Amino acid sequence: MDDADKVWNRATEVDLDEDAREGDRALHGALLFHGEAMSGGVLNGFEALEEDELEAARAGFEWLGMSEVASLLGRMADVIDATDLDDDEAADALESRLDRDYDALVPADRTLEDALRRRLTEDPDAFGPV
Repeated sequence: MDDADKVWNRATEVDLDEDAREGDRALHGALLFHGEAMSGGVLNGFEALEEDELEAARAGFEWLGMSEVASLLGRMADVIDATDLDDDEAADALESRLDRDYDALVPADRTLEDALRRRLTEDPDAFGPV
């Protein structure tokens, strides 16, 4: 297990320490959303997370250099707000679209891991000691 693995594992904890550094917070936010999206779908991620957690996810993806994902989350929020989720057909179509769009940018955990490794190399002090 290398340093990136240790940082990743720490970021998956439910709560970060108050003194967590910027990189740890960014990764934590991104992973919180990613975990929800991978286990129940992107729409589930929006339904399960609080607004501040969604904002932390957007900011986290941006900080990790995944600006396309951050932008996509912002657009997704607008589309979800404009969709009648009580209409099963509309909700199903939206869910398929959201999952497809997210999967195009984040097809696997490895995509996030690569972003973490880049940032850890560029700015190791943004992460707590491992």
